[in-house]
Amino acid sequence: MTTQSADRVDVVSLTDAVRPHLEDVRGRARATEDGRQQTPETIELIKELGLVRALVPREHGGLEHDVFDWLQALRLLSTADMSAGWVAGLASAHSFVLSKFDKRVQDEIWGVLGPDAIVSSATALFDDGVAQPVDGGFTVSGRWRFASGITAADWVMALIKVPAPDTGELAPYWALIPKSDFTIEDTWKVSGMRGSGSHDFAVDNIFVPEYRLGGPGLSVEPADGSQYDNPLYTLPFLVIFPIIFAPVALGGAEAAVELFRTQLSTRKAALSGVALKDSPLAQVRLAEAAMRTRAIVALMEKRWNDVAEHVRHNLAIDPEVAMWWRVDDAYVGHEAVRIVEHLIEGAGASIYYEKDVLQRFWRDLHSVGGHTHFNTDSAMQILGRHLLGLEPDPTLI
Repeated sequence: MTTQSADRVDVVSLTDAVRPHLEDVRGRARATEDGRQQTPETIELIKELGLVRALVPREHGGLEHDVFDWLQALRLLSTADMSAGWVAGLASAHSFVLSKFDKRVQDEIWGVLGPDAIVSSATALFDDGVAQPVDGGFTVSGRWRFASGITAADWVMALIKVPAPDTGELAPYWALIPKSDFTIEDTWKVSGMRGSGSHDFAVDNIFVPEYRLGGPGLSVEPADGSQYDNPLYTLPFLVIFPIIFAPVALGGAEAAVELFRTQLSTRKAALSGVALKDSPLAQVRLAEAAMRTRAIVALMEKRWNDVAEHVRHNLAIDPEVAMWWRVDDAYVGHEAVRIVEHLIEGAGASIYYEKDVLQRFWRDLHSVGGHTHFNTDSAMQILGRHLLGLEPDPTLI
C-alpha cells in the first residue's frame, strides 16, 4: 500500500497491493453499473494503490514501475470488475503518454494536481474538431465519443484536426484540454462496460496553446527523444497506449471461468434434479474453457514480459516483434469473448437474470471485444501480409 502524498514510497508489487481490495471492488460493481461510472471509492482506491502514478516519472512523484507487474495488477483488478480495470489502465497509460508532451503541460498537470491526476482521451471525433490558428495556439470546437473515465478526469486528450500553415491540409494532433474547458454529455447508456463511464464530451471555441499539442498522427514522440533517463520512456506511444486492453479481457475471461465453476458445483438439472457437477458434458465444458484461458494467459504473460525486458535492458524494438505484439493482443481479446460464449451456452436460463454476475462479465467481454484494438480481421490481415512477405499496409493499425 502507498500513501496519498506526492513523495509516497514505492511499492514492491502493484499486484500484491490490489489483491486485498478485490472483494470491495466486486461489492461495488452493481453500483458502478447503475451509476454508469466508477464510484468515488474505486477512483480513490486506484489512486491510493499507485495504479494512476505507476508510469509517471519520479521527477513528478511517480513510480516508474515495472511494466509486467503493472499489467498483472490491471488483469487482477479486472477479475473483480472489468470496467475498473479499464479505467485504471487508461488512467495510467495516459500518464505515460503525458511524459511525451511538452514539459510545460506536464508541469501544468502534475505540478498542480500531482502524479495521481487523471487524464481521459477520445479518438472518435463526432463533429467539427478543426483547430483554427490564432496567436500562440488554436481555437477548437467539437464533440468526441467514448471518453472512458471522463467523469473522474482532470484533463482530457482529444484528437483534433490541425491545418498545415502552408497548404491548409488537415493532420491529426492530440490536444490536452483541462476539465474547466470541456462539458460532459451523458451518453453512455449501453449494455456492457457501463462502469467505464465512456461518455461524450464537447468543447466550444476554447483556446489550446500550441505547447499542449502532440503529434502529428496517432502517436506522440518528442523530436529530441525521451525527456527522462529511464528506458521506460523510450517505449513508443503505440506500445503502451493500447497495451492495457488485453489485461482487461484476460481478467474478465478468468473471472467468467471461476464463476461458471462455482455455479456448476451447486447447480442441479431443472427437471431431474441431478447435480450438474457430475455431468461429463459440463465437466468437459469447464475444462475446455479453463484450458483455453490458460493458453491465452501464457501468451499474454510472454508478451508483457517481452515489453518489460525491453525496458529492463534498454533494447530497441524490432518491427516484427511489435507486429506480433499487436496480433497477440487482438487474438487474446477475440478468444476471451469466445471463451465466455462457450460458458454461457452451458450456464442455463438463470444466467439472464440481471443480478447474475456471470452475465455481467458476458456483457462486458462483448463490449470490450468490440474495441478496435481487438479487430481480428485487421490484425490477421497484418499478420497474413507479413507471412506472405508483402509490404505492410499503412491503413491497418
